Amino acid sequence: MLMAFLARVSKKENNIDQLYTPEATIIIPTFNEERVIEERLKNLLAQDYPRDKLQFLVVDSGSTDRTRELVKPFLSCGVELVVENERKGKGAAIRYALNSSRHGIIVVSDANSYFDQPSCLRYLLSNFSDPKVGGATGRYFSREKVKGPTTQGTVVFRGYENILRSFETRVDSAVSLFGELFACRKALYLIDDQSLAEDLETSIYLRSQGFRLVYEPRSAVYEYAPYLKQDFINQRRSIIIGTIQSLFKYKSVLFNPRYGLYGTVILPGHKLFPVLSPFFLTGLLVVALGLFREVLSVGFFLFAGLFLFLVLLNLLDKRLPNPIKIAIYVILVNFSCLLAWRGYFSGKYTVKWKKMESSRI
Repeated sequence: MLMAFLARVSKKENNIDQLYTPEATIIIPTFNEERVIEERLKNLLAQDYPRDKLQFLVVDSGSTDRTRELVKPFLSCGVELVVENERKGKGAAIRYALNSSRHGIIVVSDANSYFDQPSCLRYLLSNFSDPKVGGATGRYFSREKVKGPTTQGTVVFRGYENILRSFETRVDSAVSLFGELFACRKALYLIDDQSLAEDLETSIYLRSQGFRLVYEPRSAVYEYAPYLKQDFINQRRSIIIGTIQSLFKYKSVLFNPRYGLYGTVILPGHKLFPVLSPFFLTGLLVVALGLFREVLSVGFFLFAGLFLFLVLLNLLDKRLPNPIKIAIYVILVNFSCLLAWRGYFSGKYTVKWKKMESSRI
């Protein structure tokens, strides 16, 4: 609500030349992506952007399946294959591909993500006509192949994220660029190989250097939401660990008026408070228990019912009404957040995090 109000009263000018078509290198990191790589490359080559201004780079990091073999037929269409023999994580793969990039703007997208329309790159890259823009991202949404709490919750969450980034762009700067559609000036691209959220870390760095991050809703990318709960939890845990890493690394930006509303409102509200959500909720519960004696008995039955509900989840989730599915999604997110904090402080995490196979359809 705060961001909606600020966006409404903001008078920030748009200095974008819609006809601007800069040269760009498109990087697709892969590891065992034989299920999706052909469709992804067909989708990529269908862009109506001037072909002589694009370089397509597939960087394969030690795949043991047929990924490289399936990429080879596309070499005659202008796709280039860069081979990294050892898998070291997404950040390392991007850094490795940058050595082969020829253009001043880098676009990173995932192998299991798809541009929603042929004009995706045209709309996205036109934003770089403004020299104050350091990075641009598009509308990222999820599709449901198998319906359930994780897929429906992900669809709603992605919609909320898009709305929030739209407001943030109008006020100051989007909090971060989506890793599924990440465009950045090559000279400003900072990559830490050990970061689990290289997209967020680079985004904060860009804003700390005085550049804006813009959200372009006409440029859209989608992927299928993971329907397996373990895939979803693994994904959220890794993303949240990466968020915690970035927030600690750039703690000087938080609540710092030097970085405008991005530092004082956008970054804390959009990234810091959500990862603290489980602790806020626990604190509220403790306060409630301390103030209201009757909550003790109510709380016992509440948690007992919740436990039973989660135990039976695998049998019920296909028949649950939508509000309950969203509630389950929130519970899973907060559970993943607690796992992330434990993983961060214990050091038990790796940049080579497990892929969501249920999102590769």
